[in-house]
Amino acid sequence: MFINGVALVKAARLLFVLIVDMSTLFTTLLGLLRVVQTVKQWLISMIGFWVRMTSKALITGLLLASAPVLADEKRCLAEAMYFEARDQGWRGMLAVGVVIRNRVNDPRYPDNICSVVKQGRYWKGNPVRHKCQFSYWCDGKPERPAEKKPWTVALDIARMLISSKVEIEGLEDATHYHATSVQPSWASVLKKKKQIGEHIFYANKKGG
Repeated sequence: MFINGVALVKAARLLFVLIVDMSTLFTTLLGLLRVVQTVKQWLISMIGFWVRMTSKALITGLLLASAPVLADEKRCLAEAMYFEARDQGWRGMLAVGVVIRNRVNDPRYPDNICSVVKQGRYWKGNPVRHKCQFSYWCDGKPERPAEKKPWTVALDIARMLISSKVEIEGLEDATHYHATSVQPSWASVLKKKKQIGEHIFYANKKGG
């Protein structure tokens, strides 16, 4: 069989070109694969970054939104304990705070601390003197804590009462109290619980 030398050379050249083209194509495909992998890693990184930033922004937003509410609640509670029982020591202030929290959890009273503390009769937006649930709120005096030590204690107790379930034995259901120096008419229809310092504490009778 006779083989044309020219044809053989042409075939060899064609084969060589084909091999070079295949090599170039293979190299190009590898390059594209590397680009795809790089883009994939970049996308994963960006998605992770976006998720982290979005989550952080959401959490921060929620904290910022709730911070003023918690701050107001804490101050209302601390003020009530300070002005009602700052001369009764930490236990006396805690007892007042427990009563306020019990009222918040009782459907017969407002469902937040500030509203419980400020509950009473109002005239043109101002509390009527001596016609409120907690006497300090409508005694006509400004609510400005002047004694640093009991105020600091009141703030600490308020923070503790808001963030955890703190109880005083015997006051789990107490919703009222009065000073030992007075005898209000409502005391006779409530159940006496115990005395702490110069305050006597009461709870509603069952079914009352």
